[in-house]
Amino acid sequence: MTTSPESKRKSVQELADARLAPEYRQAVKTLEAAMAAIGWPFVDRPICCGEPVEISGFIGSCYKAVCHKCDRFIFDVTGPEFDKGCVTVPDGDIYDMGTEVRWVSGQRGVQPADARS
Repeated sequence: MTTSPESKRKSVQELADARLAPEYRQAVKTLEAAMAAIGWPFVDRPICCGEPVEISGFIGSCYKAVCHKCDRFIFDVTGPEFDKGCVTVPDGDIYDMGTEVRWVSGQRGVQPADARS
């Protein structure tokens, strides 16, 4: 029996567990579920604390949204990382990127209800 290259790739959950600080590790979710988990409506420009959240994008795709008043956030774990003028993105040959279940959400300083160790 042969194994396809797709089955050898790591899951987005494994990517999330590797990228996130321990206090933010949690089950990855769809965008809609991640927004619902922090009380945001599933709309293009959510309002939080009376103001639109700040949305960050890269090459036309949103990868992060933050409310700077209460520190609630959503984050696409398959999104880019920026370090010392360099941008890196997860390798699709290593991680199975073909999923919509790639978001985490929470509030800075508050451990998520579905925290992973």
